[in-house]
Amino acid sequence: MRRVRLATPLAALLALLLVGGGLYAYVTWSDAREAEAAEARRQERLDRRARAAEELEEQMVPLRRESAELMPPPLAGVELGMTLEELRAARSGLRPGRSDAAMDFFEEVLSNNAQVMYGVDREMNRVSQVQVLSRVPVEGVAPHLVSMNGEYGTPTGIWNCPASGAAGVPTRRFTWRRSAVTIQDIFLLHPSGVSVTLYIAPTEIIGASLRISHCTPVRSQEELAEFPVATPEQMQQSVEETGRTVPL
Repeated sequence: MRRVRLATPLAALLALLLVGGGLYAYVTWSDAREAEAAEARRQERLDRRARAAEELEEQMVPLRRESAELMPPPLAGVELGMTLEELRAARSGLRPGRSDAAMDFFEEVLSNNAQVMYGVDREMNRVSQVQVLSRVPVEGVAPHLVSMNGEYGTPTGIWNCPASGAAGVPTRRFTWRRSAVTIQDIFLLHPSGVSVTLYIAPTEIIGASLRISHCTPVRSQEELAEFPVATPEQMQQSVEETGRTVPL
């Protein structure tokens, strides 16, 4: 069998270069294809996030519009569904508060010493509830309700919530239900006076609040006239268990 030898070492080198060049071209082409595929995957992720953000913003439109109309005047510019960045821009006195498994809370003290708590859903980075905590004298309860009725109309619900509920203290609650948003006014009568929490949140959240507080509708004038009153022992136990004196 006859063997063919390359004429010169130069020819052998040339053949090696040709083989190596082909291999290099293939590797380069393969890398380019992989880079293109990676970029396509990255762009697809970005597109999905953009679509999700657009869909979320569309879902927030009725919530934002309705809550903006229901916010008390001192909180003008605040909307449920707004982002944390928007909330910070609207409320210069905001400061971080407590957090739980799902939400971060931010606090603000108004000029009348009422305390505002903004609950921000951590996953969506959106304001999901607003609570305004204040105190009124016993004789101030009726004028407060008259003012609320003037602002929001006749309550759509009046509730008694016993101490067996999540708050650990008995409360009387008034609700004004709209479509996407419901307002809840929580009255806690105790030996030191009356604590009031104005609670603005999506309707399903207010519904959950009433359920976990074991609330039942007030159905008679006799029930309406008898405001539940928390005992000192209930107040102390509520503070120990929840760290707060006004139910959320």
